[in-house]
Amino acid sequence: MNLSPGQVIHTRYRIVRLLGQGGFGAVYRAYDLTLRIPCAVKENFELSAEAQGQFEREALLLAALRHPNLPRVTDHFTVEGQGQYLVMDFVDGEDLQSYLERMGQPLDEAQALKWVGQVCDALDYIHHQDPPIIHRDIKPANIRITPAGQAMLVDFGIAKVYSVQARTTAGARAVTPGYSPPEQYGLGGTDPRSDIYSLGATLYTLLTGLLPQESVQRTLHDWLEPVTTLNPGVSPAVSSAIIIAMSLKPELRFQKAADFKDALKASGPLAAGAVLPGMQKTFVSPASSPAVSPTLVAPVVAAARPAAAAVGEHMHPMAAPPPDQSRPWAKWLLGASAFVVILVIVGLLVLLPGGQNQVTQAATGIAFPAGELYFTSDRSSETEIYRMDQAGTSQLTRSPTGSGSWSPVLMNAGTLLFVSDRSGKREIYSSGAGGVRQLTVSPGASESWAPCPEPGGTILFTSNRDGRREVYRLAADGVKRLTVTPGNGESWAAVPEPAGSLVFTSNRHGKMELYRLAAGAETRLTNTPGNGESWGAVPYQDGSLLFISNRDGKNEIYRLGEDGIRRLTNTPGSAASWSPFPLAGAGFAFTSDRDGKPEVYYLLNDAVKRVTFSPGTSASWISFQEY
Repeated sequence: MNLSPGQVIHTRYRIVRLLGQGGFGAVYRAYDLTLRIPCAVKENFELSAEAQGQFEREALLLAALRHPNLPRVTDHFTVEGQGQYLVMDFVDGEDLQSYLERMGQPLDEAQALKWVGQVCDALDYIHHQDPPIIHRDIKPANIRITPAGQAMLVDFGIAKVYSVQARTTAGARAVTPGYSPPEQYGLGGTDPRSDIYSLGATLYTLLTGLLPQESVQRTLHDWLEPVTTLNPGVSPAVSSAIIIAMSLKPELRFQKAADFKDALKASGPLAAGAVLPGMQKTFVSPASSPAVSPTLVAPVVAAARPAAAAVGEHMHPMAAPPPDQSRPWAKWLLGASAFVVILVIVGLLVLLPGGQNQVTQAATGIAFPAGELYFTSDRSSETEIYRMDQAGTSQLTRSPTGSGSWSPVLMNAGTLLFVSDRSGKREIYSSGAGGVRQLTVSPGASESWAPCPEPGGTILFTSNRDGRREVYRLAADGVKRLTVTPGNGESWAAVPEPAGSLVFTSNRHGKMELYRLAAGAETRLTNTPGNGESWGAVPYQDGSLLFISNRDGKNEIYRLGEDGIRRLTNTPGSAASWSPFPLAGAGFAFTSDRDGKPEVYYLLNDAVKRVTFSPGTSASWISFQEY
């Protein structure tokens, strides 16, 4: 039950006010009438016999704790039919959640590390009790900073005693999305490493101002946006330590809070690149990459990677012909300050006889090596292409001032295709073992863009070399035009289908629709009602097509199959969804501004999950085609 201000409980504690409340209990500021000092009263709503027994055992253990970064437990009692109560020192000051909200920006790294280091000391102390005590609810709201600047870990309301044999009891079950590790959900077993995950997530929030993705959602892709991506001012060693602390598997995390603290100081095990006890991988402090990402698909055999351009080699993103400004997504595609997160989201490596690795081909014929994400960013003042994988984030291109590189797409395991305006206009380039090569030389002022590999090694692309946009193929014997659009129409953004046909977008009948080119004949695939349009098709795994349409008033993603057209996304409010890209096996990634700006999401089994969390006003989106 809720306690009221002025109410005296247990004939000793007068309630002053409610400090916070959740599904399992509430915390009150109170006054100890006997000792005449402020105190905090934690009320536990769980009244099962099991929970009451656990409460009694653990309250006695907590009462014996003495540490400068922990409040003392001074009393505990049960009011029959009402609740269980812990009485603790009242810690004056401000919790870090409130502090973040008040400041409106992430904490300074040095200050955050000082406070988190003190919490590490507190955890090291309680984890070394006999038996160990697990806090199980570490988050910014449960770390209070005293007027003297001391960090205090508070609220042991769902703490538990660790036992190798015992699983978490019903009375101790509770999770805080973003901060709780996956083993804390349901009846999973928690141990001291569970607190290390939560403290890593807490530091993630303190340094970025953002809530980390929920751990159970991460189990679907095992990827976490590095802190340095969201806050470039954070040192790579600290970002990497957070990634390790937040590993989904406990055995891959720091095994002790002291190890985490040492890593954050860059003077402990991580500084030497050593393997920590119980860990299955070696951390190497990144000298050339801004951040280390967590395992995307682990363990995997790395595929051959495209060679990065040499230092001083310049490749560049180029502005596409202005898209129709009536479409809201067009403005984002032209935003020079936005991050462009683009292929590759997921994929599979198949081990072939003889130890050779072959990259599984997606339905579009585009290769997806496992565990790599290629994207474009302006983080280095120029727009460049980056790769994020298990080893970290590395810059693949270095464009000259005023130019850039963008639209990365893998042709095979060793060759990256991209678009650059390094020559003053858009052309298609490749980067591989032989370095960077310009593949197209468009005549006059014309340009070439939107490269899309075909299974046979040829490349589809869009060019206005004949006066307007048409689809072309680049092969060993040269360039061949594939579409001849009637009237004043144009054709662009072609992708191959498994059967050998091509699907492309054209406005030949006055608005954008989808067409198929097969055996020299063109067939119209969509007839969008009213003033709506359809564009940007990609083949899906089941032989159908995913595409974008505004037929229902705003951009959404649809599927065209034998059973007709079906809408797949239902974006809330005035937001939209666009640029679908099939994932290997099932589901698809796409771009949406449902959270206020374009970010990458994926849809699997009718559930939408967010993949990217772009810092500040920047954005992320999927698009390997330019229009």
